[in-house]
Amino acid sequence: MKKYLFIGILLISVFSCKEPKEKIPDSVIPMDKMINVLIDVHLIEANISTKNTPKDTGIIYFNKYKVDLYKKYSITDSLYKRSFDFYAARPGLMDKMYEKIIDSLSLLEEKEK
Repeated sequence: MKKYLFIGILLISVFSCKEPKEKIPDSVIPMDKMINVLIDVHLIEANISTKNTPKDTGIIYFNKYKVDLYKKYSITDSLYKRSFDFYAARPGLMDKMYEKIIDSLSLLEEKEK
């Protein structure tokens, strides 16, 4: 009897801890596209950081690249910020995205070697 009670409690706790699948609102960038945007953001940041420029110059470079990035993905600064805030407020979604982002960046790094 105790065995069945333990299994029942275990099943209830496993299913109750699972995050419900959340619908991404139309007012934010879809997850797959946001992953690609963030990959490019990290590539831009890495490119700037390897130039060893002063911080203020790095910010200027980043802002220039950011304009090109927004054009590439047909997004605006406000849409990017709203989307980033949406995902950041949902750690489970952000973790899933960053698993893919890290995998993609690792693959790019391996290709560069």
